[in-house]
Amino acid sequence: MKLIDHEVIHKAFGKGMIIELQHDKIMVEFESGVKVLTYPDVFIEFMTLQDPIMDEAIRNILKSRADDMKRLEDEKKDAWEEHIAKMQVIPVKTKKKASKPKAIKPVNRANIAFKCNMIDVDQLDFSDVFKWVGSDEREMSIKWKAMTSLETSEENKNKALKLKRVQENSLCVLTMKEPHQKEKERFIFGVFLVGETQESDCIEASFVNSKNEYKMALTSEEAHQMKFWKYHSNANKPDIPSWSSGIHRYFLDDQAVQILKDISEIKRDAKDTTIAEKFLSHFIEVNAVDIDKIGLPSGALVKAV
Repeated sequence: MKLIDHEVIHKAFGKGMIIELQHDKIMVEFESGVKVLTYPDVFIEFMTLQDPIMDEAIRNILKSRADDMKRLEDEKKDAWEEHIAKMQVIPVKTKKKASKPKAIKPVNRANIAFKCNMIDVDQLDFSDVFKWVGSDEREMSIKWKAMTSLETSEENKNKALKLKRVQENSLCVLTMKEPHQKEKERFIFGVFLVGETQESDCIEASFVNSKNEYKMALTSEEAHQMKFWKYHSNANKPDIPSWSSGIHRYFLDDQAVQILKDISEIKRDAKDTTIAEKFLSHFIEVNAVDIDKIGLPSGALVKAV
């Protein structure tokens, strides 16, 4: 199928033209620059061809591939069921004590930002110079793991703060500022998609970490362009950049998408530009974000203007 020079529409990047196709990668030139996307997966939800005949042909390819995958899964399932039947395993029924069903309170998923400290302001190598509050030195750079601080109230003193709203596929944002800078200069130096959360009831801290490919560290130049308070604001004083107590903040998906879009734009000419674009598309997909409802950043720095 000849796709070169055909026009497309991408949910995040707008109108563009296909300029190259290589195996599972497709290069599209948008107004914001050339993007390298995964082919044909990008056509599942995020991109369509302007030519209806070509677009239908792509849909047929995707449907055929999905049917083949379903057929293979069904064959595996049938083979497994046949294997179990030959073993003639009879499950042993055990009596369970009747218990009253517990009421489960719904928890709205959120994303999380952490406040970090700089170890050495004379070096700006972001793989070495950061120290988590409440964790060991270099913990983030080695394990991509972030920890909470401890409760200070008398009732729960020295118990770990619980990350009740952070779930798998939440975005974790790592922020800091240099010692001489004001709070409004706080910047984002790394992001990752949460793969695991663990809550603790004892003195050990609760934590989130990444168990997938979606993680990015920003260079010094890139990080200083990503001002945290451009996207985030306090409910009580929305025009004042103030972190005050605690080392983590929750924020919603619209701010997460704004952050990932700006990182993707900043890394447009960097070697990890494909990772940034794939990160943005994956976050939108797995969290069912309606990209059409995402507005411009409206954090404290924007409100203060």
